[in-house]
Amino acid sequence: MLTYKKRWKSLSGNVRVTKGAQGAYQAFWGFYNGQMKRIKLKRKEDLVSLANDFSAQLRLKEVPKLTKQMVGKMGLKGVNGIVLLSREEEAEVRGRRQGGQGGQGGRGRQG
Repeated sequence: MLTYKKRWKSLSGNVRVTKGAQGAYQAFWGFYNGQMKRIKLKRKEDLVSLANDFSAQLRLKEVPKLTKQMVGKMGLKGVNGIVLLSREEEAEVRGRRQGGQGGQGGRGRQG
């Protein structure tokens, strides 16, 4: 019989589990960034520390990286401890979100 710890350890390398954990990390940011006053956090650095501890509890091998756009929208620019995506990684993520269209824009087919 697998114990909880053994089962969790066996799942920690699973791609679907890892993507889900990374999504939970981003959801953590989205929720708690707006709740700082309520949970009595005065500094954004304290929230970074909590978020990074949360990622460790999710058994992620490294702290997930955030996009510059997300960091800017959340008012986290210049806060120590946040791990940002590189330009190349960000371009790759952007390309994936746009379905590989390369951001061509335009009005599409007309007719």
